[in-house]
Amino acid sequence: MRKLKILFVDAAVNISISDSARGYLNALKRAGHDVYHFNTTARIAYNAVALKNGPQPDMAENFPLTSRLASEGIVVEALRQRSDLVVIASGLALHPDGLELLNRTGQFPTALILTESPYDDERQRTFSRHAGHVFTNDRYSARENGWHYLASAYDPEFHHPYEFDRDQACDVLFVGTGWPERTKLLEGVDWTGINLKILGIWPDIKDDSPLAPYYTKDAVSNDETARLYSSARVTINHHRHHPLAESLSPRGFELGGCGAFQVSDWRPELDEAYRGTVPVYDGSADLERIVRHHLDDGSWLTLTSLRSKQREALQLGHHTFDDRVVQMMDVLSGVRV
Repeated sequence: MRKLKILFVDAAVNISISDSARGYLNALKRAGHDVYHFNTTARIAYNAVALKNGPQPDMAENFPLTSRLASEGIVVEALRQRSDLVVIASGLALHPDGLELLNRTGQFPTALILTESPYDDERQRTFSRHAGHVFTNDRYSARENGWHYLASAYDPEFHHPYEFDRDQACDVLFVGTGWPERTKLLEGVDWTGINLKILGIWPDIKDDSPLAPYYTKDAVSNDETARLYSSARVTINHHRHHPLAESLSPRGFELGGCGAFQVSDWRPELDEAYRGTVPVYDGSADLERIVRHHLDDGSWLTLTSLRSKQREALQLGHHTFDDRVVQMMDVLSGVRV
């Protein structure tokens, strides 16, 4: 495919899934395309400030409004940049008017990369009606909705082993959002004698929770998270619950890229990506058994070997954002771009 002028619209968040948006943005640039970054977060903030300084300051708190005003700028930038293609990473913070205006011009092929499957498929279906080509990170959702499957990935530029930091060292690390099923899982484990560290936003961990002593309430940047993985002996990846989900979460790939030793709940895609190197638990008791086994019987040298095996397995599978961009462009090769 020839070099394209691409307008890349990011995910409008600064943590969590923003790693996926950054990964695609950088991979498109590395592929040689001329990429203009539409910074959705900054544009939403700009409109909020403008409204706050206007005659109705309370309108600044109206997110659908600030999102719509920001999203309307997509078509303006596409016209200004003379874009060949508009790529949108996870559109749920955008207003669908932004995509609909693109459609009405009839000039801009669009590729929408959905990252919240299958949990938010209902909202994603509504949003995807305005996009020409839809990609999703879960195989079940792809089949059910007729979307293209594009797995999550890691970015070697950021997701790689970092130097061990003694001040951040811990036995077990869980960084993420505290979905109820995650809190229930961890509360069912006896963490006595284990240096557990829980980071992120976990609203269900109250002062009387057995997890309270291990929990630091604060959002953690993606770059900081990647560094923390290198100082933990064991990391946990527990997916949000969905009975039909098949694919790994973004964190499932990022952990391997960072060279962390990961234990995980089951997803059909797990063995495909890691070739049987990731221990799988089924419930709290099983998680405790696996964690204690590796902490009691595994020296740091042994755990380092296990970490290396997981990372090597992931690398053999070609799961970087550069690989995903190739897959996406193969789908789009028949599009008028």
